[in-house]
Amino acid sequence: MRDSAVQNSETESVSATGVSGKVLSVMASILKILLGFTFVFSSLSKFISFDSFEIYVYSFGIFPMTLSFYVARLVLGFELVLGVALISHRLHRFTMLITMVFLEVFIVFLCYAYFIGRTDSCHCFGDVMPFDPVQSVIKNLVLMAVAYFVFKCSKTEWYPRWWLVLVFYLLMAVGWLLYVALSIPDVTPRILWEYPDLLTIVIQYHLKDFVIFGVLLIVGVLASFRFYHKWFVMAPLILLPMAAPFVLNPPDNWIIDDEIEEFDANFFESSFLEGSTPYLSGNNASDDFSVDNGRYVFALFSPTCHYCQWTAEKISTIVDRRSIDSDRVIYVFPIVKNKDAYDRFYEESRSYRFRMALIDSESFLRSTKSSFPKVVLVDNKKVVAVKGYRDTDEKTFRDFLTGK
Repeated sequence: MRDSAVQNSETESVSATGVSGKVLSVMASILKILLGFTFVFSSLSKFISFDSFEIYVYSFGIFPMTLSFYVARLVLGFELVLGVALISHRLHRFTMLITMVFLEVFIVFLCYAYFIGRTDSCHCFGDVMPFDPVQSVIKNLVLMAVAYFVFKCSKTEWYPRWWLVLVFYLLMAVGWLLYVALSIPDVTPRILWEYPDLLTIVIQYHLKDFVIFGVLLIVGVLASFRFYHKWFVMAPLILLPMAAPFVLNPPDNWIIDDEIEEFDANFFESSFLEGSTPYLSGNNASDDFSVDNGRYVFALFSPTCHYCQWTAEKISTIVDRRSIDSDRVIYVFPIVKNKDAYDRFYEESRSYRFRMALIDSESFLRSTKSSFPKVVLVDNKKVVAVKGYRDTDEKTFRDFLTGK
């Protein structure tokens, strides 16, 4: 009787252990898919505010500007590859090890950012969910713990069927569509229900986002089949997500041409450089503004223009990295009724407060021909070149102001 009781007890213990292990395995598989979703969401969040992420990478002074553009895209592409690999549950041990190493690298980087005094958003989730370095380190530690649990408990022989992968990516695409639609000011679920055509407009505006979802869907479904490990299948599965950020949002040096920026140089020289214009410097009172002979960069910005803010951040970073005389850089704004708009511009662009000139709106629009930002290179009160956001590059800016 005693032996029978002992045997029954051991059987129940083994059974309980088996059930517990199965529950942990299912939990790990679900968390692995959610971890993959996190990387996809992180990549897309950076993609829709890509210019900010590029400048953030460049601002650390680790890479030249052009190389920073490539590094930023490689990060996005790698996150997409990791997301697909995690969701498809392929190459389990290798994928989880790479995931944990990837998170560790970013933890080290974020600690470095914190210790050099950076408190601005790390752009882990772009401008969608701002995290400072400390918050992002905590977030990555949580993801590391999840990744380790998945690594230890998930079943390596299980993988989702192709139709399940298809459904998951379609749900992600629908969720992203609703997110970007509801992010529009004053748009509510009721408005979307009453005006479904609004979703079509959102899709057109964010078409590149949904092209990425299409790439992920194709790659994810192919990875769910047993022939995924063939090299001629594996190579496209990796290269397609890596190439997507480069193809859909090429680096500036890929698309810059010799097209001349529209600008009324004669009017700008006669009314601004050769005369006197009311200006504000920081929070000081108005005074007469004059420019002596020499080389200057005038940046004509609208205080509410996002591309103007990104250009201001780019200029500030170049000046900081190359130790350029800040007195040679002048921001020119149109006069607006809301004076707080200028302070918000500096806050949102994270730009230095260079010398600041204000001109009337009519003169601003005439000079820029209603297209801005404009970065104007002036030598001895003569306009020698006009740049836009895309072709304001580090080398041209530095060489001009340093006389090279």
